[in-house]
Amino acid sequence: MMIRFTRNSIMALVTLAACALLSTSVTAQQQNVGIRVTLDQPTQAEFQVQQATTNFTVQPSVTSSSIGAGERTLPLLILCYNLFTGEIVDNCNVVIDHQARAFSGGHDHHDDSRPKGRFEPRSGNTGTGGLLTVYTSPEASGIIDTTLTGTSPDGSPLVPNQFTIGVQTDGLVALGGGLNYDLIGVTDTHSDNHYGTVSMNGSLVSLADSYANAFPGQRLAYNDMSLEYGGLFDINGTWAPPHSSHRFGVDADLRLVPAERRLRLHQLITAAGISRVIVEGNHWHLRQ
Repeated sequence: MMIRFTRNSIMALVTLAACALLSTSVTAQQQNVGIRVTLDQPTQAEFQVQQATTNFTVQPSVTSSSIGAGERTLPLLILCYNLFTGEIVDNCNVVIDHQARAFSGGHDHHDDSRPKGRFEPRSGNTGTGGLLTVYTSPEASGIIDTTLTGTSPDGSPLVPNQFTIGVQTDGLVALGGGLNYDLIGVTDTHSDNHYGTVSMNGSLVSLADSYANAFPGQRLAYNDMSLEYGGLFDINGTWAPPHSSHRFGVDADLRLVPAERRLRLHQLITAAGISRVIVEGNHWHLRQ
């Protein structure tokens, strides 16, 4: 029986392929069943496949903030089949192991407590229709390295194989330097922290230019924005807030200017297309 993959499927498809020596014996084929990952590209943007970087992508979950709250999931279907004949091999036992890749996702720190998301279930039997598992992403962006192992119906081991999941918010662009603003707030744990949407970046450039026009010779200073692939921006390197936002490329911290300029600055912020100004200690939090 041949496997046919459909682009209209709502599930990304992980298939476990046979890697057997040529043999006319069904038993011999099963004893040499191996694992290979092939992918189907769903229509949902959340499940887009980017072959150049990772095999799958899924957005980061948001569980420690009310802003954009919700878990993000990626359904996967695991099947065994013979690499040479295309025949499905039923009743394989499969085990899924995964780890967050160190220093990925814009995080220049790593430890064993880094969240890696979860597969439910993490193991099981493929039966006659495959093993359905659902991956739930962590809050922190990054690459998840995943390994599939297991045994064929006669108990012989499958040949392991790997695939990757990119936990990321797509479409973020580095703000880069500008004539009328400075980028500040770089730390050892997050050395590249000024990413935003194209719209947000354009508003920040426009705001700084307008401010320099209103107050010749003066510059703005932009602190934390978002990391390269969005997700949780754990400024203390603990995989947790205090940053509840700064996940989607629409937030930026603006260092305070002298009090006599703030009313005019607030007017310029609104004119630049930034909808919210939140006063937070020594800075204004801008959100589009």
